[in-house]
Amino acid sequence: LAVVAPVPRWRRAFAGVAEREDDGDVPVRHPRFTSLPGPLDLLRVALMAAGSRAALLEEGWRLQPDVLDAHYAWPDGVAAARLVDGLSAALGRRVPLVVTARGTDLNLSARSPRAARELRAGLARADHVVCVAEALRREALALGLAPEKVSTLRNGVDGRRFAPGERAAAREATGLPADRPVLLCVGHLVAR
Repeated sequence: LAVVAPVPRWRRAFAGVAEREDDGDVPVRHPRFTSLPGPLDLLRVALMAAGSRAALLEEGWRLQPDVLDAHYAWPDGVAAARLVDGLSAALGRRVPLVVTARGTDLNLSARSPRAARELRAGLARADHVVCVAEALRREALALGLAPEKVSTLRNGVDGRRFAPGERAAAREATGLPADRPVLLCVGHLVAR
């Protein structure tokens, strides 16, 4: 496994991101790409693909992957669709592409006519599209994807790491009252 996760250059939020790091035994590359503000952001897919090409080919040659797995349909998955043929040619064999849609990549990005066109073209090139919710699957189908090419696979959790424990001890450790209901919600509370 290797990760190529491009980051926009000149954006303060990403200034401290190292170009290379390791997550355990997984090498992570963060190639830079130019990200333009405003209406020029529509060039993001092409710029992301151009900025990621060298790192993807280097990691592909080193790793000899069985699949290219892109997360977030737009712009990442569409950029991966532009790069998968070059990766396949470099390796001398076809590398299948799987794209995972996670939410705003289909719900919001597809509202732009240009992004919707790019999504249609990019997702059509994918061998399979995974959606983390059934509502996203419906959005992918609305873009014209064949139903047999799209699956719903909800986000999982590591049950060994996150499991119910002893309630009283947890409440005491976190300072929560022992005799009152507690509600925890993780996620955005917006209709997307």
